[in-house]
Amino acid sequence: MRQQRNDEERLPERPAHKQSREAQKGEIMAQYPKRLTAQNKQEIIKRRGGDSDKSGKRGDLEIHHMDRNPNNNNPRNLRVLTKKEHKDLHANS
Repeated sequence: MRQQRNDEERLPERPAHKQSREAQKGEIMAQYPKRLTAQNKQEIIKRRGGDSDKSGKRGDLEIHHMDRNPNNNNPRNLRVLTKKEHKDLHANS
């Protein structure tokens, strides 16, 4: 029977440049919260200047996930849109 290695005997992890793209993506996504709270959303909107990324309008703003994956909260995947812009975007796709 094969023995399990303890933590001290584990092999070192592969350098990031040698990992698969899927593994790298998983690590990147793990750095951000899985679900955005209302407080997270307000902070993102504030950091983006408090207006829509699309039109520059202020008011009732929401967060849109560009890849449509609500678990991918990488800031590069998020857009700030007005409620109307967000609704129209999802209605047209």
